[in-house]
Amino acid sequence: MRVLEAIDISVRFGGITALDGASLAVESGGITGLIGPNGAGKTTMFDVLTGLTPVDSGRVMVDGRNVTRVAPHRRARLGVARTFQRLELFGGLTVLENVECAAGMALGVRGRAAAARRVAGPLVARVGLGPVAHVRAGLLPTGQARLVEVARALATHPKVLLLDEPASGQSETEREQFARLLRELAQDGLGILLVEHDMDLVMSVCEYLVVLNFGRVIAAGSPADVRRDPSVMSAYLGSRVSHG
Repeated sequence: MRVLEAIDISVRFGGITALDGASLAVESGGITGLIGPNGAGKTTMFDVLTGLTPVDSGRVMVDGRNVTRVAPHRRARLGVARTFQRLELFGGLTVLENVECAAGMALGVRGRAAAARRVAGPLVARVGLGPVAHVRAGLLPTGQARLVEVARALATHPKVLLLDEPASGQSETEREQFARLLRELAQDGLGILLVEHDMDLVMSVCEYLVVLNFGRVIAAGSPADVRRDPSVMSAYLGSRVSHG
């Protein structure tokens, strides 16, 4: 089932076309990769999908509902969550407190502090941050800080999770653990849209890839098909991925 769709999206900033008729879809329980060179329009697409950037034309659908003109906070309530390329954490709060804030906002009920703690603890452990749960987020290395963002997004109980370069700053061991986490989340039914420059990670976890270049989709398909596409090799992958 398609939990999130972008259909023929175009976005212009003055005389610059950031997206030009771009489309993609994310399935429940699937991991879709959105790749392309710097400036291709990937983060703009994330901003469109979450309602931060309005479209000049096209539609955004969540669970078959047209949300093109729906505000970001209402999309979040419909199950759309994201992380950011630039870290957006409460540096003075602990890891656990960061996740509790998100859980509390999502719950929106009386007595939500206790309920938020019950939600946050298992999520912090699930992303592998249990040992640093009571460390201030601002003191964490980048790789762990990005996991805080993932846990915080998961605390909103999303149907689809948009991850913007979540593996940046992670060690090889951390990336392997993160890949396992993504597969587990997808197995639980979560739809995931992944923007990531680590092609080893992308090729290992994504079932479907969409490639952007200058705001246009130049290829879409399985990782095996995309890695062999001449236009993709020329525009982006080059020698990043072997031909084997």
